[in-house]
Amino acid sequence: MSRYGNIWFAIAFGISLVCATYVYFVLNRKPSAPIAPVVTSCNITKPGMRRIGDQFGLQFDVPAANFTIGKWMPDAPPIVLGFDVRGKNSTSLLTISFDPPENISVVDPASVFAEHAEKRNVFDEKGHVIGEDSWSYLYSGERSRRVQLRGGRAVAKYDFVNERDAESFDQIIGSACLLSVPTHEQ
Repeated sequence: MSRYGNIWFAIAFGISLVCATYVYFVLNRKPSAPIAPVVTSCNITKPGMRRIGDQFGLQFDVPAANFTIGKWMPDAPPIVLGFDVRGKNSTSLLTISFDPPENISVVDPASVFAEHAEKRNVFDEKGHVIGEDSWSYLYSGERSRRVQLRGGRAVAKYDFVNERDAESFDQIIGSACLLSVPTHEQ
């Protein structure tokens, strides 16, 4: 091989190696887990936030300018209080419900179709386990998440949504807090 042939071979080999490395890491890129919520006592609501939740307990803060919030309650038992949170420029939906009926399904559909699924505990600020966080993602990058708190009495969930919407919903889930219960002095 001539001197120029060796140089061109080295350049072509180097470019091929860089391209193969890039493709390997892009195709094997896995989303990181969303930040696990730690449920704390509620503070004063920040400006621009709307606090939603059940009357005596668990609350979530939603940036009012970026989301529309629908409140719902069925006409017949079981009585469930719920909120549908949707980005103003999105069709993705985060559903937050309180006192939902027991789910009789044993298999989570998200974990069946997902490329990867995980479960982990959710803690309060004192380190007590108060719920379970399940999340998963598809090969396409879409994510789903279901967070059950206080023994399943509150559920925040979204089904396979794009990464941007998932990150927005994760911030709302991460804002979970508990209203202080007034104590009566005796």
